[in-house]
Amino acid sequence: MPDDSPTPCPSCGRPLDPASAGCDACAGLAVTVTATAAEQAALIAGRYRPQRVLGRGGAKEVWLAHDLTLDRPVAIARARSGAAGADARARMRREARLMARLGDHPNIVTVYDAVQDGDDLHIVARYMAGGSLAARLAAAPGGRLAPREVLRIGRSLADALSHAHEHGVVHRDVKPDNVWLAADGSACLGDFGIAMTTDEPVSAAASATGTPYYQAPEQAAGGPPVPQTDLYALGATLWELLCGRPPFTGADALQLLAQHRHAVPDAPSRHAEGVAPALDELVLDLLAKRASERPEQAAAVRDALDRMGAAPRAPVAAVAAGREPLIGRDEELASLRDALAQASAGSA
Repeated sequence: MPDDSPTPCPSCGRPLDPASAGCDACAGLAVTVTATAAEQAALIAGRYRPQRVLGRGGAKEVWLAHDLTLDRPVAIARARSGAAGADARARMRREARLMARLGDHPNIVTVYDAVQDGDDLHIVARYMAGGSLAARLAAAPGGRLAPREVLRIGRSLADALSHAHEHGVVHRDVKPDNVWLAADGSACLGDFGIAMTTDEPVSAAASATGTPYYQAPEQAAGGPPVPQTDLYALGATLWELLCGRPPFTGADALQLLAQHRHAVPDAPSRHAEGVAPALDELVLDLLAKRASERPEQAAAVRDALDRMGAAPRAPVAAVAAGREPLIGRDEELASLRDALAQASAGSA
């Protein structure tokens, strides 16, 4: 008899739709660079087979790889060749330890391992099949997201930051490029490469690192890492998701930082339709110039977004053991829950 089982995607392992030209889960990746034959053949730490580049930054690159031992896709970060050396390995090891310190949180990219292969340290993490939030934003109509989706993503990021801050970790580089999406669209914060703990000494040079479009005034001035610095970057990120561009733009970093320190941002509703007054107010509170004028805790931001309708629905149990949960059918599931509630009330 013919085998009717679906063909798995060679990259992520998900069943391929026969009517689709490729894997829908992998289609949202921001950058796809095909590895050379030599790179395909080389195993990392004798266990991970690299498949393609997912993204490259100034200091490191992230690869999609297949874990031959557990037969699953993973993301592997390693220092770029130009940034290799003892300092790069130390930074990578520090990042892995900070992320491991945070444990397993649903809105933080999970780190599985840190492995040495030759002179290079590799961070092995969960593969996020939905790609980066930056890629999602670039592909959205008009380069902006609907307010309801922004509420949901903002809620996830606020919850991630609340967890990190409770463990004494300040991310210091919250932005769409460092947010990753699962296949179902849920958001996770990743790339803790310049994160710091709130109790460690810091030099002005180290504290000033970050991305100018999202950098809080006190971070640019070389102040110590505080949770409110992340909340400012969260506000800048939400503003960009709603409006299609960061709240401040400039010809260079100095102009950007001057605006962060002195310019008053517009309310998002001036540039995007459907933004509720409460969301306007929250984003502007996050973008307050003084850290003391922003919300005290990320948990308060999460709770405020919940009140606006971002609270996650209770998960629906799988019909049978081993089945995947339904994805992308929120409206149908809500209707089903309402119907079940009415039926239960009628039989009472």
